[in-house]
Amino acid sequence: MWDRALMPGADDEPIKSDLANFRRWVGILKDYDDDNLHDFDLSLARLRKAADDGLVYAYVDSLVTIGELRKIIDDPLVRTVRVADVAYDLERP
Repeated sequence: MWDRALMPGADDEPIKSDLANFRRWVGILKDYDDDNLHDFDLSLARLRKAADDGLVYAYVDSLVTIGELRKIIDDPLVRTVRVADVAYDLERP
């Protein structure tokens, strides 16, 4: 998985914080969320295992640019990129 926090020179604190947030999010998911997760080729069981094992299969980036997204897609370590939602901030330059 690509993550800004995993880029060379990044310290461990953002990684720990992101993982803690991921674990909190997975902790609030309910069994009935599984149907929606399948739309993104995920399952609640898989997310719970990732949270327990310390692995992350996805992340949310509200500031990624098209150019950065192209770099993510071209990264040989990235297996899949699925854009779940796109919103444009018309106020942002």
